Amino acid sequence: MSQQPRRLLRGTIIVIAAAAALVVWRVSRLPAPVAVPAATTSADVRVVYHVHTTRSDGTGTPDEVAAAAREAGVDVVILTDHGDGTRVPDPPRRVSGVLVIDAVEVSTWAGHYVALGARTAPYPLGGLPESVVEDVARLGGMGVVAHPGSAKDDLKWRDWDTAFPGIEWLNADSEWRDRPGRLWDAITTYPFAPVATIAALLDRPQFELRAWDRHGALRPVVGLAAHDAHARLGLRGVGEPYDGAVALRAPGYTTMFRAFSNVVPVDRASWGREAAADAATIIDALRAGRVYAVIGARGDGRLAAFTATSGGTTAHMGGHLEPAGPVTFTAVSNAPATAATTLVCNGRSVSTARGGALTWTTPTPPGACRLEVTLDDDTSPRAPWIVSNPIYVREARERAAPPSVLPPQLRVPFAGSAEAAQWAAETSPGSTAVMRADGNVAGRLVYDWQLAAGGREQFAALRIDTPADLARFDRMVVRASADRPMRVWLQFRAPADGGHRWGTSVYLDETPREVTLPFARFLSIDRRAGTAVPLDTITALLLVADTVHARPGERGSVRLDALGLAR
Repeated sequence: MSQQPRRLLRGTIIVIAAAAALVVWRVSRLPAPVAVPAATTSADVRVVYHVHTTRSDGTGTPDEVAAAAREAGVDVVILTDHGDGTRVPDPPRRVSGVLVIDAVEVSTWAGHYVALGARTAPYPLGGLPESVVEDVARLGGMGVVAHPGSAKDDLKWRDWDTAFPGIEWLNADSEWRDRPGRLWDAITTYPFAPVATIAALLDRPQFELRAWDRHGALRPVVGLAAHDAHARLGLRGVGEPYDGAVALRAPGYTTMFRAFSNVVPVDRASWGREAAADAATIIDALRAGRVYAVIGARGDGRLAAFTATSGGTTAHMGGHLEPAGPVTFTAVSNAPATAATTLVCNGRSVSTARGGALTWTTPTPPGACRLEVTLDDDTSPRAPWIVSNPIYVREARERAAPPSVLPPQLRVPFAGSAEAAQWAAETSPGSTAVMRADGNVAGRLVYDWQLAAGGREQFAALRIDTPADLARFDRMVVRASADRPMRVWLQFRAPADGGHRWGTSVYLDETPREVTLPFARFLSIDRRAGTAVPLDTITALLLVADTVHARPGERGSVRLDALGLAR
């Protein structure tokens, strides 16, 4: 062999050796599992939540996801494929010994919202987030704000005024996005230590935890750890799972499920007999906040007890306690002696103890109090090892009604709204909108609409001119019903630049009801203008049916009994 090939071979060996040494060094720096005392797990089930399959943008079928969950030692998997709520959910079933629960992730105009345990929607869910939150509750579901702190603008939650019942305090997909530079390190270690690599990417989600604590201080809010698992990486941009083409089926479902999970205490005596009953047990526990999260990649953590006691009454995780004197919190987990157990009340750390046992007494109601357990080597801002849901310890209180819904001091009919001839149609090609008098009920108008069968941007609207003194009022009062459950829009329009619109949607069904719509609820439809309605520039009010809440080709009738303005 000549001198030149020898040098080339030697250089290649050196490069390979250096790369291997770098990989070994990086793997050695990944977070390792800790030794913990044996935990009694007979009363616990592990739940993975927020999983996508081939029905939307995941790469595994529901059966393949269940098989991966079984391999990871998971008891329950909750599928959350994207949709609008109109697909009939699959009934709960056991696949490969794993309970599979079907849910849906709905896209709103201000982020994504997961509906758990909801009935099939009679019309597409979407549009304004407050409408989706309201509809999910009406359909009997538990709603959860998905990936609220995502670095991707159309994924993060942006409606913090709506009272939602649940939030993802941890979302693995968001953790990937907000530190894209670290993904290159992850690519080098993932083939050799996949679970530890995922754990290393789970930093403490400061924004999400603060949002959870802030809203939990006002009302009960359940926090869940979300996998947001797709088992895919797109061709565009490392870490982006939403591309049409799949570069890699990674990180794998089994790896993600081993990295962390939610834990729900159950009665094992009745568990495992019937899938539907077990699914109801899980959903009921999630609604009630009887759930905590564990980063299983760091160790098999278990929370044995978390209670608050006052005046002889004891509340458990997710429960409420109205204090009758001093309040004592007690927490017990299988954390090692070097771990730190911290009680967080209304976002403030109030007590910390070494190891897995904590006892703290306070003379005053501390509010919404949850647990965080961190490990001794967590010098970097990693996600806590164990995070519980809160116990709500506070006095009973009634919140004052906001000014916009206080009884009006003045109420007048909307000029011309009781005359069918005052309403003019505005429709997309092929759609129709007609206002007519109801021949059976005096004073009632009927708005008949039908959307064209083709195309996605169909609308059927009726327009009426607004009174010149609209700015004197702060709300609209509508008494109406419909021939079936539906949502229709009420929209204000200003003529500037071709017509800016502000609107809100209203739910109607066969029962006539009066609905008060504060103008503060009317949001910019085209997102080109400010959120506040410029009442002094508004020239038209529109009733609108469109493909936000209906399918192309659908038709319906709205019965309008009264339309008024108030302040």
